Amino acid sequence: MRMEVSVRPASIPIAGGLGAEVKIRENIWLSLKPETPQLYRKLLDSLHVAFDFFTFVCMDLCSAEDIQLEANFCPRTLTGGTIIYPTAHFHCMPVYSPKKRRNPHPMNALLKRSDLANHFEPVLARWFETPTQLKSVRVLYLSALYGDHPYAENKFLSMCQAAEVFHRRFRRGEYMESNRYENEVLPLLIERIPADLPADLIEVMRQRFEYLNEFSLAKRLKELVAENKEIILKIVPDIKDALRAIVEARNQFTHFSARNRHTHLSGETITVRLSAGLIF
Repeated sequence: MRMEVSVRPASIPIAGGLGAEVKIRENIWLSLKPETPQLYRKLLDSLHVAFDFFTFVCMDLCSAEDIQLEANFCPRTLTGGTIIYPTAHFHCMPVYSPKKRRNPHPMNALLKRSDLANHFEPVLARWFETPTQLKSVRVLYLSALYGDHPYAENKFLSMCQAAEVFHRRFRRGEYMESNRYENEVLPLLIERIPADLPADLIEVMRQRFEYLNEFSLAKRLKELVAENKEIILKIVPDIKDALRAIVEARNQFTHFSARNRHTHLSGETITVRLSAGLIF
């Protein structure tokens, strides 16, 4: 991967006019060596997992333009004894293609190498251990940040869904123990459904009762905020109002009805709530 960052002379002493920016190019070579032969599609998936990791760390899109595959069959031995394996080059298009790339400043990185110290390899290994659980979260979150969405509503809904999916995969999401709810509470709720209701309505009520024990989006967001409340309050002091506004906006988009058709949401208010949602 090749990353480009811009720094100012004020932070790094270097010749140049006041306010001039200096380009620093850093090449990072990422090598994946599977123990057994794998499909090219699977290798690409592994590469995207790695790129997404560095995208989160650098807070800038990291992707591959060219990939070199080296095969361990039909090697050629030179006169001096050097073994050359056949290679193939592939052009790889990134999953997310923003209209305009920015040059990130080193100070804007989420993590620096010194922050991880000797924990870099364990952290990266842990990241690769959960690619399936994180895939939907990564796609939703990063596509909202770097995808080519013409409307703020798309980004906003993707952010909300990313937060909800993350909480579902990695946090407790039920008000009471699942078996107890299914065996003690759910039968009572279904039993109380009036028998003279339309059959399709009865079926819908049955289905909704089955999921009644699951946390709402508001509950999930509150728990995620509570885990990092001290930091979040410094960024968004009125986080309670922000959460309420986020849930209200999401419900108006996904549960539209005649009662809330006169919405007061505008592009500006959506952008504000989207910005608040970025902290998750």
